[in-house]
Amino acid sequence: MSEASETKVFRLADASPSFATREKGRSVFGQLQGVWSGQSELIVDWSGVKAASPGFIDEFISQIFGDAPPAFPASSITFAGDNPEVNDLVDRILNRRGIPLTVTPFPVEIKSPEPISVRRASGR
Repeated sequence: MSEASETKVFRLADASPSFATREKGRSVFGQLQGVWSGQSELIVDWSGVKAASPGFIDEFISQIFGDAPPAFPASSITFAGDNPEVNDLVDRILNRRGIPLTVTPFPVEIKSPEPISVRRASGR
């Protein structure tokens, strides 16, 4: 199967149950960028994330979508999660940035997902 026909899942909770800084947003995006080229569908899985600061979410989203033109098309990305507070914050930041996405509450249907491993941060 070619990369274009696969769905990849990027599970943020594999790195940490909480995220607090813009620096961490850049770091986590760097991990995503190392394994996803933008050529396949992507689910950014927020499930299991207990807390995320507005700074982290804003930086992570800005790294994915850039300013103009978007780094990756919004049509190829799904945000999904199981924490209503995190989902709401992600939705507000997407809306503020004018990105036409919302967070889909889990479970989300995934056809042939290819999980992407995320390195867990050490010491924090």
